[in-house]
Amino acid sequence: MKDKAFAMKTMGKYFRTDDREVLEETYEMVIKNGFNVPPYPAGIASLLLELEKTVPKAKTAKPEEFADSRLVKELDQSGFIKSVLAGK
Repeated sequence: MKDKAFAMKTMGKYFRTDDREVLEETYEMVIKNGFNVPPYPAGIASLLLELEKTVPKAKTAKPEEFADSRLVKELDQSGFIKSVLAGK
């Protein structure tokens, strides 16, 4: 993603935070270091592990609390995600 400001604003909206440090770390971890496709909640588990260092509530959080993977699973199993990625 080339527009860091937009990415951080969007992450802040959906993560419900304006903590610049958390958003910077998340941007580095997710956007710059790669985002898994398809985005199953396992990626959220990695984020929670990193957030544990600065956000105490992250220690008891579960990835399923933040994402419902049913739609991703359906799109993945149908071959849709592969077809979209093949079209790049």
